[in-house]
Amino acid sequence: MDLAAQGPAPRAEQQEPPSFPAPIYRSTYRAMLAELRQEFATRASITGPSAAAREWAELLSVYRMTLMLLAGVDGDLDRPALRAWSEIPPTEQDAIASAARALRRALQPLAALTV
Repeated sequence: MDLAAQGPAPRAEQQEPPSFPAPIYRSTYRAMLAELRQEFATRASITGPSAAAREWAELLSVYRMTLMLLAGVDGDLDRPALRAWSEIPPTEQDAIASAARALRRALQPLAALTV
């Protein structure tokens, strides 16, 4: 069979590329999403404690004291370790969160000690 005699192959229908919103709408959508994000954060904080407060409440006091020591909190750590997360000053909260992140990075590669 001679392919040249059949003529050109039929063309596939060309589809329009997906349309993207105009640049002017992008800023509108970003603003809407920012508002929704803020509303979600507000509602989530009203309905219950934050994730950090829940995690702090679930930690044993020994681990709380360890994190506070690593964060550089001075003094007797027995009573402060028993405080709720909301009772801890924001500067100490930031220091404790930073210590927890550093500890997680430091302990993540351990395998033999966890067996």
